[in-house]
Amino acid sequence: MTPHPRLPLQAVLFDMDGTLVDTERLWWEAVESVAGRALGEADEPDVLGRPVEHTAQWLA
Repeated sequence: MTPHPRLPLQAVLFDMDGTLVDTERLWWEAVESVAGRALGEADEPDVLGRPVEHTAQWLA
């Protein structure tokens, strides 16, 4: 077998908002686990789509 030649890297895609993989449910479960309590609708603006530092401050 002849190895395939390596092509130069053309692009990198960072999927930080769930465009390709829906990770929102997993994030929510992880945050609840760290918080040690169930989260509700009032928590959504401070937990979803925010930097982790903001979420950590909200939970503290």
